[in-house]
Amino acid sequence: MKHIAMQAHHFPPIAIIGRGCVLPGALTAEALWRLVQEGGSAISPAPETLWATLKQDRLSTAQPRDPDTCWTDRGGYIDGFDDVFNPADYHLGPDQLAQTERSTRWLLHAARDALAPLRQSGNFNGDRCGAIVGNLFLPTSEAADFAASVWSGQSARHAARAFSSGLPVEFVAAAFGLKGAHFAIDSACASSLYAIKLACDRLHDGEADQMIAGGLSGADDLFLHVGFAALNALSRSGDSLPFHQAADGLVPAHGCAIFTLERLEDAIRADREILGVIRGIGLSNDGRQKTLVAPSIEGQVRAMRAAYDVSGLSPDDVDLIECHATGTLTGDAAELASMSQVFTNRQGLVIGSLKSNIGHAMTAAGAAGLMKLLGAIAHKTLPPARLTGALIPDLSRARFSLLEKPEKWVADGPRRAGINAFGFGGNNAHLIIEEWQGQPIAEAHANEARGDLVVVGVDLRRAAPVTEATPSEIAEKGRIPEVGIALKGLKFPPKDLQSALPQQAMMFTSARTAFPEGLHQDKVDIGVYIGMSADANISRYIARLRLPAGRGEAEKTGIVPPLDAARTIGVLGNVVANRINSQMDLSGPGIAIAAEEASGLVALKLAVRALSAGEISSAIIGAVDLSCDPVHRAALRAMGLERTAGDGVVSLVLTSRENAMASGCDILAAFKPHDVNRAFQAVPQDDKIHGVSHAAQGLMQIVMRIFDERPEKSATMAPPSLKTVSDAVFGLSPDMRGRQIRGRCL
Repeated sequence: MKHIAMQAHHFPPIAIIGRGCVLPGALTAEALWRLVQEGGSAISPAPETLWATLKQDRLSTAQPRDPDTCWTDRGGYIDGFDDVFNPADYHLGPDQLAQTERSTRWLLHAARDALAPLRQSGNFNGDRCGAIVGNLFLPTSEAADFAASVWSGQSARHAARAFSSGLPVEFVAAAFGLKGAHFAIDSACASSLYAIKLACDRLHDGEADQMIAGGLSGADDLFLHVGFAALNALSRSGDSLPFHQAADGLVPAHGCAIFTLERLEDAIRADREILGVIRGIGLSNDGRQKTLVAPSIEGQVRAMRAAYDVSGLSPDDVDLIECHATGTLTGDAAELASMSQVFTNRQGLVIGSLKSNIGHAMTAAGAAGLMKLLGAIAHKTLPPARLTGALIPDLSRARFSLLEKPEKWVADGPRRAGINAFGFGGNNAHLIIEEWQGQPIAEAHANEARGDLVVVGVDLRRAAPVTEATPSEIAEKGRIPEVGIALKGLKFPPKDLQSALPQQAMMFTSARTAFPEGLHQDKVDIGVYIGMSADANISRYIARLRLPAGRGEAEKTGIVPPLDAARTIGVLGNVVANRINSQMDLSGPGIAIAAEEASGLVALKLAVRALSAGEISSAIIGAVDLSCDPVHRAALRAMGLERTAGDGVVSLVLTSRENAMASGCDILAAFKPHDVNRAFQAVPQDDKIHGVSHAAQGLMQIVMRIFDERPEKSATMAPPSLKTVSDAVFGLSPDMRGRQIRGRCL
């Protein structure tokens, strides 16, 4: 074996030591590789009961399209899972398992398989292990069921399902005793690679010894099909054909793919089987583009180049690229153009896309593609593409190659591959994976930590005091009045924001208010980190789609207007962050974070880490929650959480002292990055005055603490710690609750 010395780099290698998946046609990594190697397809019509309505009522090829229909029900669906799921494998009681959605059970099963080598080794310590998962912040079918029961006045069961954004990761932490950081993120179709990057950060910083990371996609399938039809992105033929001339759109898929990660030197020391080594990950956002769904060649190029810059490798060092390619002609052509600017010296570089085999698994797509690459490395085989017709001319012009049959992967040294994941809202990611052959490892040189961080902008909006309100008045008094949007300088059609959920408009307005114009001088690497959870009102669209055929438009509009392009974009969780990226032309990562009551705290921690590592120059940190929503309040009551709800939104802009002074920004407060862990460990507290703003509560309290506006400052004693959703589901003690909350935000 030839040893190839690695160049100096800024990304210490991370070993993948476990993997697990629940994907269409593949409930194990081995089954996925067989599907790929055989050129098979797991795309099929939707199961008869999946849409909770008659399929023929929602399928139509008529033009113009009825807005409550789609052209096809074909997708990537999970089959046979109930036969392999074993409730006894998890440290969860029957009542807790009854609260889980089917997608949460996919996540539990995949995490079980990914953790198996570590748990079987006998030296697994859950206190030093965490979980970060990319998740689509849209309602699952079960979350929509709960919302419908509340609106109809029926008895609401399984209230935990209302928290489908962040709670699935809580279930994983509880099932395996993980006390490290655990939360969910949504950066659209790049989410799972973003999650892996954030998990690697925890390992690099010594805050964990192992992390599990990947992606989950389990949103309501009928909503996905009709929503993508509204965006004119859904395949009319129902087939996923990346790079083909006959390609006519994407095919949605469900699924989950999870990996266990460990520092390479620790994995070597423990004599673990190393499935692959992560050499580098690059992230970017497109910033301002024509639309939030249009791909940017420049943004994709920046993500790819960033990965090679931190890895110490060259694009010439990889032999295989797993593309994002979804089967949209515009998107596939843009990806070929961006890769042509990066892989300039690789005539015939082999590419492919797993989406031709299983469809587009959204927030799990990147992790599913990485699972495919690990199979290729293990079998020393370049995988074939599923070819069904003529390919687009851009492919030959770009000098890339799709294989008809598997080929032996011959390499002079470790086999290396890259993977792209690009998403709506301008999110881009590229990851480099390398075969482990015992090759020497160059020492990684960490980015130099910044000095003081300073606050240069802040905005906080919350409900009026509710202390004098009667119980019947609290729900209305806790609401934030309608937020006006300044038209001057607005980069979106006002109708788009009018069509978006109030959650999006409120966060957008708060961030615009907080952001000082001077920072635009260094806008390229400004990141956006927003704590939130999916708004229950998205389920109104699902309720409309579930109505039997023949209902009048007046009845349907009484629930919610029909989905169109603006409304579809206006409900996406990642767009709460990425609309800010686009408005202000910010090209740093844009991430939505869900950790229930700690969501805003996690957003703050992620931003401070990126700032202190020099990955970004400034950050917008925010959190929003319209907690007076009746579904949210009903879920809390059903879980025994009697609390006063209050809407809230908060924005904080951080940068270095040097950058603030150079930009001429006023410095409102200052702290050192290493003080964050100590200063921000408080469990979110109850607020009887303005009400609790769930996902925004923790960050709002930090802002009030910074500016000495704590609601408790005039009280004789501090308010009690907030009993959280996790407390209600898992019965945590006060001490354990503190550890769990701190784990999420630290």
